[in-house]
Amino acid sequence: RITATPRTDRRLEFEQFQVPSRGREPRRRSPRVSKGPPIVRRPFQNPSWAPEESSSNSSAKMQGVVNEEFKMMGLSMRGDAMAAVVDFLERCDDPHEALSQMLDELDAKALTTSIVDLRCAEEVIHAVDKRNGTGAFAAPDGQGTAALLDDEDGITIVDAFDMPRYCYDTQRKVFHENAGKVKTINASAESKIELYRERFLLLQQRVARHRMFVKPAFSASGAAAQRTYCELTPLTGLLGHSVGTKYVMGCLSQLEDDRFFLEDLTGQIQVDVSHAATSSGLYTENCIVVAEGEVRKSDGVLEVRALGFPPAESREDTRNATNFLDFIGAGRLRPKDIERMVEEEAASTSDMFVVLSDVWLDRESTFARLRTVFEGFDSLDAIPSMFVLMGDFSSQPFGPTRFGFGDYAKGFDKLAELVREFPRLRQEARWVIVPGPGDPGVSSALPRPPLMPSLTESLRAALPRATFASNPARVRYRSQDLVFMREDLQSRMRRNCILPPTEIEDAPAEKAARERAKAKALAREARLERNEARAERRAAARAEKLQLCGGKGG
Repeated sequence: RITATPRTDRRLEFEQFQVPSRGREPRRRSPRVSKGPPIVRRPFQNPSWAPEESSSNSSAKMQGVVNEEFKMMGLSMRGDAMAAVVDFLERCDDPHEALSQMLDELDAKALTTSIVDLRCAEEVIHAVDKRNGTGAFAAPDGQGTAALLDDEDGITIVDAFDMPRYCYDTQRKVFHENAGKVKTINASAESKIELYRERFLLLQQRVARHRMFVKPAFSASGAAAQRTYCELTPLTGLLGHSVGTKYVMGCLSQLEDDRFFLEDLTGQIQVDVSHAATSSGLYTENCIVVAEGEVRKSDGVLEVRALGFPPAESREDTRNATNFLDFIGAGRLRPKDIERMVEEEAASTSDMFVVLSDVWLDRESTFARLRTVFEGFDSLDAIPSMFVLMGDFSSQPFGPTRFGFGDYAKGFDKLAELVREFPRLRQEARWVIVPGPGDPGVSSALPRPPLMPSLTESLRAALPRATFASNPARVRYRSQDLVFMREDLQSRMRRNCILPPTEIEDAPAEKAARERAKAKALAREARLERNEARAERRAAARAEKLQLCGGKGG
């Protein structure tokens, strides 16, 4: 219960937000706990400042509103921090929304004191500018973050190690960026546990807003009353006396030999999937599934009758649910920016990308075929916007028994000499080099860092617009987000399948179905992308390629 108290001493209230004089320290409040319950703020009602007023009166009234909102959160501000916040709000188009976003950023920060200083205020302002594409992140023409893309081709390449890391807050139901943790390949054992926890939370918040798992809010008649839904039960709700069919969501893992379990953030339970009916896809260890079944009274094992992946959602639904967050680090796109870029994509009918995989530079036949490809595209009026060359770049993968770095570097020297013969492709097109699983690197774990400069020095000098990206690499082309990854996922997923896929004939149509099932599994598990429709389109393109090659692969 909140009660209003009269303000008896205006002088004490004014001194609370000013820099103390004569060396006196302000009254300290108890530190704010960063992981406490969510703070409920009242919305802005009849704000006391107006942009059309004079600058002095507007700034003074704005300070009063800022003081009032920060006091409701138990925070106070120093004088220099207040000046920075007021300057930031004055240059914003919507000061009310900007102040609300600042308070949201402060909720996500781990503050050690209740006094906000200038450094903390600048960090919050920087985070809000980055989210909205304003300030230092705005283009000179005022078009927002979208103008930060390449004006010539609209392509932005993002390395996997430069992507922002967002964590889902289960209490406030929002994503916040975790920028304090150092990104490294040689992480601790806790990082693996955190990886599965964050992936589970990512899928859980997506499933929670799906129509199939949302209970109708009001009792209604007609079609609304007949709509069926599945209420997910935590695994702790299955322990003890559990009767009837239950729907659960968890990570499918093998904690004991020949015994599989479902795990979530509350507990675990042994499952029997030997007689389960499954949807299309490859079910591997450590994948997150939605199961329908009943707990056996004899041994307490969950007998699964139906097994499926969490439903995928469209890219538009994800953007609307997350307030158009930039998950890949290529810049936040506002709705009007997306609409403008979609129109530009429809007008750019001549743009095309060339993707080549397994470019073995240790064979002479590869260079003969590359020359044919380059000559063909160089003769066109409109050359491709981007060439993507993915490994392996050697027919013999690197390993403990093979480490011929000299011969490996000579392959890139020959490629550089070949590219110099086509100055138009070399200077106008974008080039992306993605390493493969058999290329040299510090580790075989994903993501893999870019190729070392010592091995590709000549190619870097020959291609001024080349980007040596990680594996996987993200590419934003105007409004589309693409993922380029080189890995033998088919053999990995089939090797770790809990339920073996049905044996089918080696025909192009069956291979296409297998590719489509793999794409669905990756999309629904939220491993690389969140758009199932786009993954199916890529699988269809792969199927068409298989049919053109007579079922022999690409």
